[in-house]
Amino acid sequence: AEPDAQATWEYFVGDGVDGKRPGWYPYAPEASEEVESIYAQHEANERDSRTASRVIESGYFSYSVDLENMTQTNTRTRKVRQIRRVRGGLVVGGGDGSGLSETRLPVK
Repeated sequence: AEPDAQATWEYFVGDGVDGKRPGWYPYAPEASEEVESIYAQHEANERDSRTASRVIESGYFSYSVDLENMTQTNTRTRKVRQIRRVRGGLVVGGGDGSGLSETRLPVK
């Protein structure tokens, strides 16, 4: 599978870190592209567990991204957050723990 240039990735904040209100926040563009590439490889390998988890860099931090559980784990602090894949206003992966959801995002 090829990475989808229209897909973006988001993470959920529910603990008020950095003064953020609870909600979904977009990955930095470079990190989103990297996760999408990993996702495409995982899909091409028929979701084999060997390709489900990888480490990415985003700014100062490194995260272990788990595509089976749709989570990211900060490699230093061990903080785990939910992640989701978004395309065209639809959540097309994650966000509900299944990794397979498809729900329309609310219009802001």
